[in-house]
Amino acid sequence: MFVIFAGPIPPNPTELLRTKKFAALLKEARNIYDYVIIDTPPLGSVIDSAIVSSVCDAAILVISANTISYKFARSVKKQLEKTGCNILGAVLNKVSVKQKFLLTVQ
Repeated sequence: MFVIFAGPIPPNPTELLRTKKFAALLKEARNIYDYVIIDTPPLGSVIDSAIVSSVCDAAILVISANTISYKFARSVKKQLEKTGCNILGAVLNKVSVKQKFLLTVQ
């Protein structure tokens, strides 16, 4: 496993993600590695995640239990769909083992 750390926050992260160099980096990584996983900031708070998802093959939504509303999660899903990114599924994290959840799949 290889990791590329982001380093210090640049003054223009959105502009950097839209460059040909970023797209070339992803293309080269796809040629070398079986899987390329990109961890982004939460969708809905900054546009960076939507930009990255537009050049990715797929995404996994990570949703915090009892923190994110169903309505907000649906709007984030719609944002991803608009970029053309496939959604593989969702991960529900920060789940209390003492609390019971009723999960429905739609």
